Order: sequence, then structure tokens, then C-alpha cells
Amino acid sequence: MPPRKRTDSCVGGQHGYLVRSRPELSMRYLELRRHSARVPGTDHLSLEGITLARRVGTSMGSFARVISSPSPWTYETAIAMGFAVNERYVPVQFTDSEWQRLGELMPPDTPFGARCRTMQHDALARRFADALRAQWGDYAAAVPEEGCFLVVTHGGYIDNSAVACLPSARHELWGGNFRHCEGIPLAFDSEGCVSGEIIRVP
Repeated sequence: MPPRKRTDSCVGGQHGYLVRSRPELSMRYLELRRHSARVPGTDHLSLEGITLARRVGTSMGSFARVISSPSPWTYETAIAMGFAVNERYVPVQFTDSEWQRLGELMPPDTPFGARCRTMQHDALARRFADALRAQWGDYAAAVPEEGCFLVVTHGGYIDNSAVACLPSARHELWGGNFRHCEGIPLAFDSEGCVSGEIIRVP
């Protein structure tokens, strides 16, 4: 399955999808997307969120498998995009106090570069990054060669996952944190994640 043509906005790629660091190796892809907008204070998408997810879904092509988080609004986002959800992933395991500390270290508005520096210098954040890399690496290993899985997840989780998987990227070129339905396709070879680029939603 070759990389799919798309009509949404990609940042940093030569051909509007992914740049292969080691083109001689077969690749597997995970496309991480943030969920769409929900009704404030509820677990469900708003009408505007459903409309946005439907619009974005028309440009996304097909996937070998679709995965959401356990939260209803990520599942609803995938459905509104036009996909059947095959499974729900389990977030990486940390204690309540560790999640609280991670939130203090990397609050929602933390830029990508600052997230990376925190993951490099703080022991808990470094362990968090290792867990995220392992989680998405395990999923990538199950993707058929040249295939792609879609993962609908959360703001913060996707921001941290992107940085954890691509710690050497030029994060200053990525822009702001992921907004609703934006995301990043990540390319994996047998050694791990090798490339990716930001997808912005106009």
C-alpha cells in the first residue's frame, strides 16, 4: 500500500505526505489524529465537531485498522470521519500522582520544543516518552508492509507522542500544538519511527 494522496495541508514533506529516511526499507505507517470538537462539559461531539470530522474524513483515504482511545468523543470522531473503529487502545500506565506531575511539567499549551527538552531532562517525563514510543512501536509492528493504521487520540497525548517518536525533529518548524482533527502520520521501519510531518486542517 503506497502513501496515500491527500488534500489537507501537510508541513515539512517533499511530496505532501512522508519523507522516508531509509527508502530502501519497507515502511509501516501510523496516522495519529486529535479528536474533533465536543460539547463543553460532555463526553460527546458537538454539531460543529461532527461537521469538521466529516469534512476532514473526505480527504483521508483508507486504513488497514482504525483505533480510538477509550473516550467516547474519540470513537465518535472516527465514526464521523467515515471509519469503523476496530479497537480502543489502553493509555500508557502511570499512577494518578504521576499523571498529575506530567501535567504540571507539560501543560496543554507547552510548545513541542519545550516538551522535548522536558522529556530529555526529567526522569518521569523521559519514562513517559519511552512508554509512548513503545506503545506506538508495538502498533506499528502490526501494520501490514506499506499499510497504515489510523489512531484517534487526544490533545496532549498526541503532542507528547509526536515528540517522543521524533525527538530529533526540528520542532520549531511544527507550529502550534495539534488542534481538532489535526495530526501526524508517522513512518516506521524495523528500527522504529523514522519520519513524520504535521497535518494541519484549514
